Amino acid sequence: MSRQEEQEEHEDEGASEPLATINQALNGRNRLLSFKEHEPDANSMELTLLMRMERSLQQQAELNRSQGTLNSWFKYCVR
Repeated sequence: MSRQEEQEEHEDEGASEPLATINQALNGRNRLLSFKEHEPDANSMELTLLMRMERSLQQQAELNRSQGTLNSWFKYCVR
């Protein structure tokens, strides 16, 4: 199988999976962080990266909540 065929097959597989929510991503990150923290050779750079990812996901969740509130307000006012 050629590299292009493998890539197309991989893309087809990914297309059927629904996107993860922010909460699912945060839960996965928390699980990974817990695993990494208890490794005997835990890497501080990896732990720092995971903590930054959490902040980024939380900010994205807050923006989504704000946008949802704004959309609700506009729908209410347009009626």
